[in-house]
Amino acid sequence: MGTIRTSGNPGGTLARPALSSEIRDAVSLIEHSSSGPVSAKSLADAVGCPMQPLARQFTRQMGMSIHAYVTQCRLQRASKLIAEGYKIEAIALEVGYRSKKNFYRQFKHRFGQTPATYRNRAPI
Repeated sequence: MGTIRTSGNPGGTLARPALSSEIRDAVSLIEHSSSGPVSAKSLADAVGCPMQPLARQFTRQMGMSIHAYVTQCRLQRASKLIAEGYKIEAIALEVGYRSKKNFYRQFKHRFGQTPATYRNRAPI
């Protein structure tokens, strides 16, 4: 089992078992999606694998559900954009949140502070 590096991965370089080609493709699609919706069904269609087996395989190999990984990627991208000084409302839309309230709730849950507080504490 080898270590893989995923450049867009929110956690940086992770030591984990080598991924199957379907999961590698799904991870790549998630990490490179912008604001569009990403669902287990759309990923399954894109990688040519039935949805339920893909979802089980993803959770087994990645240690989290597809939804959790999508959320993690979006929030990590949002944190970088916030630190760069972009407007929070624009960032929420850019990373795929249609509801500002949901974005704030998810961000605070992940980082322990609101996006505005995060911006004020981010290193320049």
